[in-house]
Amino acid sequence: MKEPDAATVADQPVTVNIVRTVRPGREAEFEILMRAFIPLALTFPGHLGVHVVKPAAQASRDYHIIIKFATGEQWRSFQAWPEYEQFRTMIEPLLEREPCVREMSGLESWITMPHAATLRPLPRWKMATVTLLAVYPTSLFITEFLRPRLLHWPVAAQSLIYAMCTVGLLTWVIMPLLTRWLARWLYPR
Repeated sequence: MKEPDAATVADQPVTVNIVRTVRPGREAEFEILMRAFIPLALTFPGHLGVHVVKPAAQASRDYHIIIKFATGEQWRSFQAWPEYEQFRTMIEPLLEREPCVREMSGLESWITMPHAATLRPLPRWKMATVTLLAVYPTSLFITEFLRPRLLHWPVAAQSLIYAMCTVGLLTWVIMPLLTRWLARWLYPR
């Protein structure tokens, strides 16, 4: 069973959502194999964590496996890892069809809710709105705060400092806060 590669930037963090539909009556076997493989998978370099979302209703047998890797390249290396290939071979007979694999990197994976029942892509207009709500005040604040201190620096150095501060604030402060505050709007039930 080959899981497709998407065009993910090799050196950016990547979030992968794998949807596996388990054959009726094989769910317990599948869960046992998953529980056995996850601790091994977490030892792989660059593997940042995994969440398994079991089917919400009896009518569904879709398991969402959400994996985060430090880089797209590490995700691709993981797919070629003999232990992962062996795991996929063991679970293949338990699956109803080929898994659906979706890779997200960059801004698309920036706005993901950690406890969302499923990892579904946001509409681009919502991503753009949240990004604007984050970037505009952040860049305004950084420019006004740093401009007096960097007036005599070369323009390239000023731009680099502005960009570094903006990216740092957006990644670790502003975007996590905004996605929590706007969770109901971003991911309506």
